[in-house]
Amino acid sequence: MDNIIFLYGDEEFLIDEHYRKILKKFKYKDSGLEILEDASIYSIFNALSTKPMFTPEKMVVIKNTLSNSKKKKKNEITDEGGSNEEGAINITDEEKDSDKLTRGESKELHRLLSTLPANMIIIFIQTKKFDGRKEFFKVIKQYSKLYEYKAFASYDDGDVVKWISNRIKNYYKVNMSESDIILFQSIVGVSLRMIDTELQKLITYVGNKNIITTNDIKVISSPQGANVFLLLKNILKGDFKVLDILRELTDERAKDKTIYSHPLEVLAFLISQMRMCMMAKSLLVEARKNQDQITKEMRLKPGHIYHIANDTKHISLEKFLEIYNHLAIADLNIKTGKLKMELALELLCIEMIEIINRKT
Repeated sequence: MDNIIFLYGDEEFLIDEHYRKILKKFKYKDSGLEILEDASIYSIFNALSTKPMFTPEKMVVIKNTLSNSKKKKKNEITDEGGSNEEGAINITDEEKDSDKLTRGESKELHRLLSTLPANMIIIFIQTKKFDGRKEFFKVIKQYSKLYEYKAFASYDDGDVVKWISNRIKNYYKVNMSESDIILFQSIVGVSLRMIDTELQKLITYVGNKNIITTNDIKVISSPQGANVFLLLKNILKGDFKVLDILRELTDERAKDKTIYSHPLEVLAFLISQMRMCMMAKSLLVEARKNQDQITKEMRLKPGHIYHIANDTKHISLEKFLEIYNHLAIADLNIKTGKLKMELALELLCIEMIEIINRKT
């Protein structure tokens, strides 16, 4: 059935991405969405038998039930199946594992899934190991569209490189040479979640150039971890350890030259990123536009606005305007020689953090 979906496997990143795509199409998230995790069969039956009341559609998301080690009441559905006259489920005091179904429970699960209304969507998500021979899985498999996502093994570098290449060209729509893709993969490993996070950093860093170079990879995806994105993230968090990161980035005497960034490059990056955050905040708060509209209007890459909104949710638009004013002053002080570049950047970081941490 098209409205019953089972996502399973050990690659949580791809499962999460598939789930978010489904959720994005679902219009009634607030009142029509029910999420169950490690739920008993009793809770699942209640969720499946409760039809939408105040919304046109209902979505039930059932996570990691097959690996549930908790106990539940045995014979929550009688061996004859179905509910009693009042609609309540018959319960006895004996307990058993939640993924072992009695004959009556199996029959009731068949009934609920086979008669599911068209305006209900059921998503089973299983990221933990489970025994596919269990009756629960067999019943779900009979009625669901199945999507299995397997994680890459540590020795599957070739397959990971192919995945990165496809992700870059078809999802993010930027260019990167094959040798640079191999270099990038050798730095970040085989975790797709880590790979995608690092790709988003790179894409944000290159902006509208639409091409990622060897130098970009060495600057942003350095295994040492000190880079301009780490600096920005800690500024937005209001963490004073940005001063250590800044000094490491701008130290010409550093042994690893791949993480060195000229102070003017750091300042230019901070100006562009704070301007982007300020614009996004203005569109979200004042224009009340949704993330898809902002992505299109600002010509951002997919998923970028989500991270901006999440990282800046505690910072008001007024504070961003104040921060941007301090950025302009720092730029002027450096270009006129009023302050040395390194000192101007340190003072700027302190000022931005103080603004962000200020309670009013």
